[in-house]
Amino acid sequence: MLRIPHVGWRGVLLLVLFAAIAWAASGIYKVGPDEQGVLLRFGRRVSTEPPGLHYRLPYPISTVYLPKVTNVNELRSNAMTQRPEAARQGAARDRGSRMLTGDENIVEADYSVLWKINDAGAFLFHVQDPEDMIRMVAETTVRAVIGRNPIQAVLSDRRQQIAVEVQDELQRLLDNYGVGILVIQVQLQRVDPPAAVIDAFKRTHTAATIRLSSTSVCFSVCMALSMSCERS
Repeated sequence: MLRIPHVGWRGVLLLVLFAAIAWAASGIYKVGPDEQGVLLRFGRRVSTEPPGLHYRLPYPISTVYLPKVTNVNELRSNAMTQRPEAARQGAARDRGSRMLTGDENIVEADYSVLWKINDAGAFLFHVQDPEDMIRMVAETTVRAVIGRNPIQAVLSDRRQQIAVEVQDELQRLLDNYGVGILVIQVQLQRVDPPAAVIDAFKRTHTAATIRLSSTSVCFSVCMALSMSCERS
């Protein structure tokens, strides 16, 4: 027969005291240098803590989330459009990347958005799916900015400026939604006419270049003849 040792009321008190100390000590937590501590009390957010050692009332009174806020995340437009169901149907990427320019031409654009968390509390609790929000707002913003520019600007000389415009407008919209995101950079990785019309576009561009060259040659000849007549 096993005998249960008699601990007495002092022993019970010591056990309760030890359990209370252990429970209280469990409230100590550390926020890493790459993190923000989001403190909740009874399920409600009460504060955002900086890196370092902190104390909270132990679980289940308080809980803390420690999201990484220095990680740079990348969102790619071609990854957006290739969801499993779309990939099975085929050509989903092309449809998703086609956009209308300001002069009513169609281009296919791929872009990427580099972002990180700058407000952990807003990122975790203001929007149900912040990454999906970035996807939707980024696509809407890119389409809107490209839609304000002619095709020549989109394809060549103003592409970098357009990317900066997209970044500024995207940041403004995300701030309005309170997503807690900092947009680091927007890159237009590929902007081309659709494959079905790219040959025609190249021929038109070549013809325009030839006409410009011919005009320049004619102008040079006329100038030369004019100077010759003046000398004679």
